[in-house]
Amino acid sequence: MRKLRNYFLTEYLYSFLISLGIFTLAFSIGNIVKIVDLIITKGIDPTMVFKLFMTMLPFSLVYTIPISTLISALLTFGKASADNEIIALKASGISAKKLSLPFLLLGIIFSLITFILMDKLLPYTHYKAREMVFNIGKKNPTAYLEPGTFIKSFRNHIIFFYGLKRNTLYNLRIYVSEENKPLRTIIAEKAKILEVSNSGIKLALYNGSSDEIDPRKPEKFYKLNFKQYTVNLTLGNRKWSKIDKKPEEYTIKELKTNIKKLERKGVDPLPLLSELHKRYAQPFICLAFILIGISLGIKTHRREKSASYGIGLLIVIFYYVIFISCESLILNRKLPVNIGHWLPNLAILIIGVYFFFQMDRVKR
Repeated sequence: MRKLRNYFLTEYLYSFLISLGIFTLAFSIGNIVKIVDLIITKGIDPTMVFKLFMTMLPFSLVYTIPISTLISALLTFGKASADNEIIALKASGISAKKLSLPFLLLGIIFSLITFILMDKLLPYTHYKAREMVFNIGKKNPTAYLEPGTFIKSFRNHIIFFYGLKRNTLYNLRIYVSEENKPLRTIIAEKAKILEVSNSGIKLALYNGSSDEIDPRKPEKFYKLNFKQYTVNLTLGNRKWSKIDKKPEEYTIKELKTNIKKLERKGVDPLPLLSELHKRYAQPFICLAFILIGISLGIKTHRREKSASYGIGLLIVIFYYVIFISCESLILNRKLPVNIGHWLPNLAILIIGVYFFFQMDRVKR
């Protein structure tokens, strides 16, 4: 039994390394294109190019490790089933479930590796990559305006927005925190950058609302709806010297600390809460992918690599459609943040468990 397990584990790990290399290269193509563009437009030296590429790799691995666990399981067990090895094992009294137990343990190990990668390495390298790119375009202050980031560079203002296209910010929130005054919130559908200077930026906000102080009761606000509203944001003491971190660039410890800080200020920390729960849930898709990969590989009994890749990619697309949908629902407050990121894993796990318990009933 040990020799059989070692044989299947060797086949699996070989397929895993090949798949990891292929998918990581495929995921990195977009980054390579960006780097080439930076070389052409900014004249970066080869050393900087190599550093940029290496700092971008961990982001790809967060996705390619789970995908490779799935594809490798489909390849290994699909080939074994097509070659009648699984039938021979069952005829010898060896259960497919028993044979797959070391792979479930391997799924847990890959999940833990991905978890550590997402908590420690990815935040550091992701931030470093943005910092390198920023330093290249340092002369343009708008490089500090990053979507999905709580930007604290402005005096008495914290801004957050979900989209950026040229000089227009989309789905913008500005939190105004002035001394001895309650926190004000300005919300706008979009905002155009009118002016950029060494002292700050000027924004024209469109279709939104603003909390305005009631002159008769300074401790209270009234809601002002506007079609257009102009805001001047003055830089704080830091000037344009440091970029703010995005939620995905915080470690879990930093996420928890910043959530508490924002809550004390009365600022909605939903993007950080979403990232925190995603950080716990996303890595464990590796286990679910191995489970469904083993069972579907045996059920389909296809030795062709193209068939295994096709089935695997369909499952991956199915998973990430649910994943992106759930994340969108969380950010729009239509799904609780503490369960939303676990739903995609649960969907794959339920399908995997169903097929897992059907494995020994499968006949060619």
